[in-house]
Amino acid sequence: MAATDLSNFGITGARESPSRILTIELIQDPELGGFTARLPNIPAYGEGETEQEANDDLKGAIHGYIEIFGLADALTQDSHPALRTIELDLVELAGESFFGSEARWPHVAQRIRSPL
Repeated sequence: MAATDLSNFGITGARESPSRILTIELIQDPELGGFTARLPNIPAYGEGETEQEANDDLKGAIHGYIEIFGLADALTQDSHPALRTIELDLVELAGESFFGSEARWPHVAQRIRSPL
């Protein structure tokens, strides 16, 4: 890793480049196709027809964020969120707000109650 003086960015005492491996969230759109990529804690998003296009677009969005808010801000926003898998019953959570309107959406209600 190349040595870099970060004092111009308000970062003192650091000599290494702040390059690191980051975890991004990649969301596929099953209806429209394509992908959205985002980095937790930084309001920057990338979109593309492929994962690679979404990742490349996200890099551009992060670059724009850094231009506006600065590298020091981006580095303080970067975190390593704890990821957990939990089980949720979305139909149960929807409750009456969904099934109360079942008359308007009977085909959707039937599909949820009787999965393919």
